[in-house]
Amino acid sequence: MQDIDWSDQTVEVLETAEQAVVSKSSHIAEEVVVGKTGSDHVETIKDTVRRQQVEVERVPSTSVTGKP
Repeated sequence: MQDIDWSDQTVEVLETAEQAVVSKSSHIAEEVVVGKTGSDHVETIKDTVRRQQVEVERVPSTSVTGKP
């Protein structure tokens, strides 16, 4: 067995630490152009049109009690 020195001593230790610094920055990678184009469309249609006539008759409404 080795002899262990149990006497009080002062030991100086220099401690260093590293800390990560993270940053984020944006930059333009590409440009996207969004646009809208309008167009007109003119079309001539020739067809036979049928005409219908409808007669509408108004019916007087009645309340819940049955009285007009």
